[in-house]
Amino acid sequence: MIINLWRSFLMDNIDKNILHLLSQNSRMPATEIAHMIGLSIPATNKRIQRLKDNCTINRFTIETNPEHIEKTVSAFVFITISQFRDLPKLIDHIHSKPDILECYAITGEFDYILRVCAKSTGHLEQMLLELKKLDVVVKTNTVIALYTHKYKPVILPDSISNDN
Repeated sequence: MIINLWRSFLMDNIDKNILHLLSQNSRMPATEIAHMIGLSIPATNKRIQRLKDNCTINRFTIETNPEHIEKTVSAFVFITISQFRDLPKLIDHIHSKPDILECYAITGEFDYILRVCAKSTGHLEQMLLELKKLDVVVKTNTVIALYTHKYKPVILPDSISNDN
């Protein structure tokens, strides 16, 4: 039984192709996907549903243009915290702020890195001051992104695409 459960999570090249197509356009109809991968529509729908059921696909979403939503400042904030027992304060703060897009625990001089967006450098400064007011934060270092040369919002299986 455990082996069958494990096998149900294995992806073959068809699943990888489906993920690749959906990562390019999450609204692509199953009829178009089926045609492109050479399966029937019901078989394609079944595979997409299985990828959702086994949490390979967590959600379908959109990618916005920062200029159109007036969030043109993108920055990375490195954080050192005082004590890990106070970490929930930081995590709660991060989850309460929609302009904090990502948070990672990291190795090296700093403990965490945040990716944030802001309307302006003034707005970014307000965000940084709020972070620094938290007792748990002892040090920050902020780097503003000047230009994005590559951005991939998803991680796809190594496989089928040569347009890396």
